[in-house]
Amino acid sequence: MSNALSSATVCGIQSQSKALRGIFLIAFIGLLGVLTGKHVVWPIVRVVRGAQDGEAPGAVLTDIGLNLISALPAVLLLFGIGAAYRAFGRMTAGEIFSPANVAGIRDIGASMIAAAIAELVVSPSLRGWIRGDTTIDIHFADWALAVVVLGLALTFIARVLTLANQIKAENDEIV
Repeated sequence: MSNALSSATVCGIQSQSKALRGIFLIAFIGLLGVLTGKHVVWPIVRVVRGAQDGEAPGAVLTDIGLNLISALPAVLLLFGIGAAYRAFGRMTAGEIFSPANVAGIRDIGASMIAAAIAELVVSPSLRGWIRGDTTIDIHFADWALAVVVLGLALTFIARVLTLANQIKAENDEIV
């Protein structure tokens, strides 16, 4: 009976993972499309229009630089979305507590931490430096503070799962 329950549980995880993998694929494509349009296509259009309207090239380039720096947190989150997509792909194939999935969870957490730090310190400071300010700027975005804490939680969970896998491997050697 426990084998049937275990099999049913794995089938449920595989089914849910397949749905989540699709959601993460849509999220990845959507965010990539928004970032491409907002931070690549639109700046190119702006350069062309600025050149036609007589806007100073330096002002246009500064604005494009600020725009690209603003995209950094979202680009870093794209890495986490990609890691989740790959992990759910492995789970769909029946690979649940594998070292690769543990690494995927750690990668998701790391990308969340990196994106939050980029939003809190890196992006504001770089934007200030482009404008001529030489200080380190800290922008206390409430969502970024929450994301860094969640990212830390995921990296800790990955560490615990790594230890659990090591303990399981040791127990399997004994038995």
